[in-house]
Amino acid sequence: MAKPLGFIVMESCDDYEQGLALEQSDNLPPGGILNWRESGRVAVFPSRRDARKAIQRTEHYRLAFDSGHPIKESCIVVPLALVEGSAQ
Repeated sequence: MAKPLGFIVMESCDDYEQGLALEQSDNLPPGGILNWRESGRVAVFPSRRDARKAIQRTEHYRLAFDSGHPIKESCIVVPLALVEGSAQ
């Protein structure tokens, strides 16, 4: 198996799956928090550990501020791989 190019965080529920974006601002924790794509592009993390840290930051923020951000239990980390020669 090829080495992953990076990792994304997917919100996965019974009815849908969606890649999450990283929201960053001066009012948010350093490193940013996860949010739905309308706030930006799907975030690609260099390691599984970095993706998990983003999930944890988001969960702490959500619990502290009762915000409408993705919940930890619905988030999964997915590796990305480049498939060569598949486009024809």
